[in-house]
Amino acid sequence: MQLPSFCDDLCVLSALTRADSGGNPMSAPTDYFNLPPDLELDRIISLREAEKLSTLSVDSWKRHHSDKLVELSPRRLGVRLRHALMLGGPT
Repeated sequence: MQLPSFCDDLCVLSALTRADSGGNPMSAPTDYFNLPPDLELDRIISLREAEKLSTLSVDSWKRHHSDKLVELSPRRLGVRLRHALMLGGPT
């Protein structure tokens, strides 16, 4: 039985995705998602990433800006990229 040609492309893309994401087939690198600027700013990032982009520590995010935090799971918090850049220090 001959498979359609698009199956070959899917297999190659699947293999590349698995290789780039550390072997997890459910994860895709963010390079594959070219979002418009408005949507990119609404992307949720980890608090560690937000700490690097802004002048605030993780603890400061939790204490002073808890209204901007997004609960990703019971133990993981994130923040929108827009808020991290808005609260960033002088560049």
